Amino acid sequence: MLQTIILLGAVQGFILSGLLFFSTTHRRPNRLLAVLLLLMALASLRLEKGYRDFGVDIDNTDSRYKSEDEIKNAVDQYMDTVINKK
Repeated sequence: MLQTIILLGAVQGFILSGLLFFSTTHRRPNRLLAVLLLLMALASLRLEKGYRDFGVDIDNTDSRYKSEDEIKNAVDQYMDTVINKK
C-alpha cells in the first residue's frame, strides 16, 4: 500500500514538473520549482524501489528484502521499548 502511494506521488511529481517547466508565466521561478520537483520525484522512486541509501553506495549487494527486514526489526525494537515502558 505504501509503495503504491509513493509511486503515485512520483508520477504526480513528474507531471507537475513538466507542466511547470513549460508554463509561459513566471518562467524562471517555475523552472526552478520544476527541477526541484523532478529531483524529489526521482528520490521518491528510489524509495519505492527499496533503496534506502540514496545512491551513495548502491551496488549489487543491496536488496529490497534486506531493507524491509531492517525496518521490521527497528519497528519491533521500538514496539518492545514502548510496551516495556508501560
